Amino acid sequence: MLILRMSTFPILVGIWLLTISMGSGVALAELPVSPHDAPPTGFQKVNGIDLGQFRVTGEIFETIRSTNNLLQDSQSIDDTVSLTTLELGLAGKLGNFLITASGKAIFERPLDRDDKKAHETDYWLQGQYYFNEGFNLAARHEIDDDEVEASLAGQINGFTNTSVLTESYIVRSDYSAGSYYTIFTGSWVDVDTTVDIESAFFTQLLNLDRVETTLANETGRKVGGINLYAKLVASQIDYRGTSSAVPQDRDSDGGAIAFGTRRLFGPVRAEIEAGYVMRKFDVSAIRDYETFLGHVDLRWPLDDSNSVHFKVQRLFLETSIVNSPGLIGTEAIVSYRHIFQPGLYADIAFIRDNVDTVDIRNDIVSFAIEGEIHYAATDALSLRLSGSHAEQNADLSSLDVDETRFEFSLHYAF
Repeated sequence: MLILRMSTFPILVGIWLLTISMGSGVALAELPVSPHDAPPTGFQKVNGIDLGQFRVTGEIFETIRSTNNLLQDSQSIDDTVSLTTLELGLAGKLGNFLITASGKAIFERPLDRDDKKAHETDYWLQGQYYFNEGFNLAARHEIDDDEVEASLAGQINGFTNTSVLTESYIVRSDYSAGSYYTIFTGSWVDVDTTVDIESAFFTQLLNLDRVETTLANETGRKVGGINLYAKLVASQIDYRGTSSAVPQDRDSDGGAIAFGTRRLFGPVRAEIEAGYVMRKFDVSAIRDYETFLGHVDLRWPLDDSNSVHFKVQRLFLETSIVNSPGLIGTEAIVSYRHIFQPGLYADIAFIRDNVDTVDIRNDIVSFAIEGEIHYAATDALSLRLSGSHAEQNADLSSLDVDETRFEFSLHYAF
């Protein structure tokens, strides 16, 4: 829904989440689950198809999304699309060895415009081995292929094809001894981006490829519902594309260090973290960059039917912006959930972002409000109705957004 939230921050957030993204190891079970962490009772997946030591599950989403965008020239664009998601999963256990695999396909089709057709396929395979109660090891391989076809405004018979192929390998180890634990994660990600522009006037092919290598470690101690931890991250980004808009020697190296705590304050589940990040660039036009980051995350179950989630965070994202290290920003989220009865609940959320392009004047301020209602008609079938409104103002007016969106989804699982 929110452009900044969906496209600006995921890479950095993903780096921090690498330390918890490979499945639930021994070292991860320290605090009770908040009502906001998962749908409430009545929304569990059904058991799937039993194949002996393996089990197959499937999910089908069908969504109709209506979006109204107000452009700078006061022209309004109404866009109604159909989103179909198909997902098939496989999980099995051979002794202490766990195997999980998944394949997912998403198809987006405009219903009233011949524009912006898109599809995405995602495949991953993961193996996890439990050596004993204190140590387990996991490895994951994933391929994500995204493609978008859109017409070119103002061009005759013009269109653009954008494809992003991402291949990643992740290895993670968990080790715990008594109240102490350490989690190591190593990842290698290859991102190939191709933009193919063709019209009656010109043809242009741009590539912006990069390879990211990241090593991360979280070490901490858990005592009496309190978890104190430290994080270390080292990363390298190697650009290999052919786009003239990005200096090809802007390869960078960097690291981050952070300290935090996860604990209970009465019924409130809190995570507080503060860190420091540094990036060094090979190209002289981009200065080396360093800054402080952090977040505060509070999850409060008021009672069995109501819960509140509050989060504020400061993030940095390295991007391919010419002559700039990247983006720095803050985000604040407040959401509320009410469970009317088992199988029926509603969420409402307020989001505010403030993003700056480092060393280049381009401040972006955005605000969004989202509301959702979920209903489980049966154990296998659920419905979702949501609405949102987002406004974004930037120094560069072409980035301004005034958007209203409604979605209706059917979800079937087996």
